[in-house]
Amino acid sequence: MGMLIAKFLKADGFHVTIWGRKPEKTRKIAKKLNVHSAPTIEKGVTDADIVIVSVPIENTYDVCKSAAKYMKKGAILIDTSSVKTSIADRLQRKLPRQIKYVSIHPLFGPRVESLEDQNIVIIKGSDSVSSRKIASYLKEKGANVTFLPVKDHDRAMAAFQALHHFAMLSFLYAFLEQVSKIKEPSRLSTSSLRLTMESVSRILENLDVVTSVQLRNPYAREIRSSYLRLTSELTKKKPEDLSSEIKAKIQSIQALKEHRKLFKYREAFR
Repeated sequence: MGMLIAKFLKADGFHVTIWGRKPEKTRKIAKKLNVHSAPTIEKGVTDADIVIVSVPIENTYDVCKSAAKYMKKGAILIDTSSVKTSIADRLQRKLPRQIKYVSIHPLFGPRVESLEDQNIVIIKGSDSVSSRKIASYLKEKGANVTFLPVKDHDRAMAAFQALHHFAMLSFLYAFLEQVSKIKEPSRLSTSSLRLTMESVSRILENLDVVTSVQLRNPYAREIRSSYLRLTSELTKKKPEDLSSEIKAKIQSIQALKEHRKLFKYREAFR
């Protein structure tokens, strides 16, 4: 995600400097992106107006604290962590007052080519003036911006990330067990399966992040347990009952105006 952010900001005319724990790798990335690299975090952030921290979830708090020590008064510190509990809430309390802190969560991966129609969350409780400025910039780029408190963000991401990833990975685990018994499986795959496997591949590309969300989102365990309970109940139902119940569930969700965009195939359930 850090490379994508640097690429977008560079294209927008910002003077971009990157820093990473591996100097040689950082220099190669900087050369590729045509941006500057810093040998230390201190030299990378001292003169910066905006510092964006895009590191593994488990390192976000410590890196933000380290960066803040060297940042100038009035500079904006942004984190992009996928989990906010014990990160955004702590940083809001612990960072020096002269640092303007904003916590965001881009809800997309590094494959996107622009911010057009991409979803981004800004955490409430962040510096309000800076948050509005960042929201305005993102909206100008076509992004959909939502403000949420830490708790609401992590509860939502337990469903939209943790549950989704767990369901896809559990499918993959079971599917590989079965497909290993079939000769020439590629000649038998359906178009819908190929789409599913493409989605699985994207998850596997970011498996470290996926795993970290499962471990660190405080609501992930609860939602995995709920998923396993519900799927266990589904296996006990007759196929015709399963079909009708799923259709009824989708129709009940579609009755809520703000939920309709979740499903592109509404006609099939009328």
